[in-house]
Amino acid sequence: MRTTQEILDAMSPELQKNAIKAVNDSHMFSTTLAQVPSPSVLNGVVECADDSAHRNEACA
Repeated sequence: MRTTQEILDAMSPELQKNAIKAVNDSHMFSTTLAQVPSPSVLNGVVECADDSAHRNEACA
């Protein structure tokens, strides 16, 4: 399997530039997405680590 750097080195300069921009854009998007509350939270449901959900209760 090739490393990311090997893949970038095999690309044309324009394609490298576009790939780097896409990665940077995805980082900005993921940061924004992580700040958006889930529908469950907006509905007052607490999501627990065991994949169960409880309305307005702390996970036991």
